[in-house]
Amino acid sequence: MKELETPNKEMSKYKTIIVLLVIVLLSCAGYMYYNNAETTKEITKLEIEKKSIENELTLLVEKYDSLEASNSVMETELTEAKARIEGYLADLKKQKSISKSQSYRYKREIGLLNSKIQKLNFIIADINTTVEETTEKLGEAENTIKVKEEDNKQLTERNTTLQKNLDYFARMEVETIKISSLKKSKKGSYKATNKSRSTNAFKVSFEILPNDVNETGEVDIYYVIKDKDGIVIDGKGEFVSYKKFNLTYSYSTKANYQGDKVSVSSIIDLKKDKLKKKMYFVHIYINGKFVGKESILLKKGLF
Repeated sequence: MKELETPNKEMSKYKTIIVLLVIVLLSCAGYMYYNNAETTKEITKLEIEKKSIENELTLLVEKYDSLEASNSVMETELTEAKARIEGYLADLKKQKSISKSQSYRYKREIGLLNSKIQKLNFIIADINTTVEETTEKLGEAENTIKVKEEDNKQLTERNTTLQKNLDYFARMEVETIKISSLKKSKKGSYKATNKSRSTNAFKVSFEILPNDVNETGEVDIYYVIKDKDGIVIDGKGEFVSYKKFNLTYSYSTKANYQGDKVSVSSIIDLKKDKLKKKMYFVHIYINGKFVGKESILLKKGLF
């Protein structure tokens, strides 16, 4: 009896072990199934995240493309940021799948880049506002300048007209210009003559007419003696005319003008060998302005 009981006990023991093994196997299979399902779910989630990250990076590239850099510094920042995004995007597309840590890293970078683009948008908007305000101010300044220029133009025209009127009314006027030819003796006395070979001086007299508009004081008088060919006779020096020309004069003197009539008489010594039988003209300038002229004819002969 005891020998029969021993095998039965061992059989029962084996059955228990088998049952336990089956239970363990079933538990492992169930765990593996569950784990595989969870892994598949995680992979699917990461694939969705990968696609989402690709879309976000593509959108970021478009955002950076839409920004207009206001200066070279911002243009450099935009170019560098865009290059980083395109680098992330190209790297992401090469990978079939990504890990959680990679997903986290990409999302963190996208967050930083989004913050950067918001900051750049703010800066660009601020710059554009400043540019608009500056442009508006420049426009106002240009309009003001145009108005001032027009005012100045009108003022200049009025001043020019006034100056012309003043010049007209303030001009020196002379009358009764007389010229006579003289012969100067060795003793220094003068005798009238009209012969070219005897003449070595001219006497010029005239009157400056009164004018209350003219400035008073000492005035410079220049005589320019020319022959019929326009050649200046016996030039002594130069003066600047009212029209800013340098002219050669034959004689100069001064007169005290106080607005009343002034009689002027001048004897102009000339080199005898410069005078010939011909017509001569005496041009008179006062303070650089031409006021009149008269002519004289020297005849042939000694006396």
